[in-house]
Amino acid sequence: MISVCKQNYKYDKAGREARYYYSDLRGILKVKDFAGLETATYYFRRYDVAYNGKIRQYERGSTPCLAVFRT
Repeated sequence: MISVCKQNYKYDKAGREARYYYSDLRGILKVKDFAGLETATYYFRRYDVAYNGKIRQYERGSTPCLAVFRT
């Protein structure tokens, strides 16, 4: 089975953690930065349309939906 989800962890000098999660098939990018702020970006993932790979929805922190982009 091929893994398409990637998780990366980075640490700064103070020992704080930043977490990055990306799923190519589902079109999701989640980032938690060193300050603890979480953002999620969702992309359109349909190969038969012109808007494949464009941003669909953007969320930040505890806000359920910061912006929605529809074509």
